[in-house]
Amino acid sequence: MKDAIEKCDEINVLFKPFTKNEWIFSNTKAYKIFKHMSDEEKKIFNFDVTRIKWRMFVMNHAYGIKRFILKEEAE
Repeated sequence: MKDAIEKCDEINVLFKPFTKNEWIFSNTKAYKIFKHMSDEEKKIFNFDVTRIKWRMFVMNHAYGIKRFILKEEAE
């Protein structure tokens, strides 16, 4: 039981910034910039925010938390 409590305390410290704050991401400005770029600029600065694969992003994030922070086996 002591190990479980210590692990919970450690997780609490590590995740405090994410659980105590509100995180809002906006791509409005990036989208406006990309929309006004030439085709050549779009090739050079490939940052089309509409092409982000959010499901894969979240899955990779969860994998990293499980493997590197919680030190558990991750699939």
